Amino acid sequence: MHALLRPLLTALAVTIAACDSQGQLGQAELAPDCTANDDGCESGPLRPLAVGARQLLTVRPLQPDPGGQTSATHFVSANSDVAVIDDGGVLATGDGVTAILLVAADDSVLDFTHVAAASAVRLGLHPGSGDVATRALSGTVPVAPGATFTMTVAPHSDTQVLGGAFDIVVDSSNRTFSTVPTGDPAIFSFVAPSWGWTEIDVTALGLSAAVTLEVAP
Repeated sequence: MHALLRPLLTALAVTIAACDSQGQLGQAELAPDCTANDDGCESGPLRPLAVGARQLLTVRPLQPDPGGQTSATHFVSANSDVAVIDDGGVLATGDGVTAILLVAADDSVLDFTHVAAASAVRLGLHPGSGDVATRALSGTVPVAPGATFTMTVAPHSDTQVLGGAFDIVVDSSNRTFSTVPTGDPAIFSFVAPSWGWTEIDVTALGLSAAVTLEVAP
C-alpha cells in the first residue's frame, strides 16, 4: 500500500462569498482566496464549508481608507460553534451559519460576510478533472492498458457539494498503477499497467470511499 497526502485547497470551490463579493456593509470585498481552478468562484454560487475544513479570506477596501484601517484588521467569528478564525482563515467547527466580522485595530466592525458550514456525510469520487456534478464512481471501473484514469474527490452533505481546505489520503493497493501529478490537490490521476487491478481507498474528514480499477484489454 502507498499513500498520497494532500491538502484539499479550494479546487472544489466552496466560496464563503463569491469572488469579488462586497461585504454586507459595503466597505470591503471579503472573498475567498480564489485560484483559477475554483469551480463556481467566478459565477459565485455559495457552497458551505465542510465541518473540519478551512478557507482563507482576502480583503480589499472599497471606500477611501486614509487612516489605514483595512491594513490593520483581523477577522472575528460571531459564533465559534460554527466557525473560528485559524491561521488567517475560517475553520468550520459545526453545522450552521455565522457572520465573519472584519474588525479594525480599535475593535470597530468595518464589514462582515456570512459563512455556512455543514457536516460531510460522504465522499464522492467523480470521474474526470474537477467536474463534481457527474455521478460518483463505485464498484469496478475498467481502464485500458496504459491509459490514464483521473478522478476528483469531493465531500458531500446529502446532495450538496462542500469544500474548503482539508487533508486527503489516497491509498493504492497496486504500485504498478503509477500516479501522475495533476497540479490540483483534489484531482488524482493513475496510469494503468499492461494488466492487473488496484483498489483506490480515499479518506478525508473522517469519511472513506473506494473504487477498483481493473485493466481491460
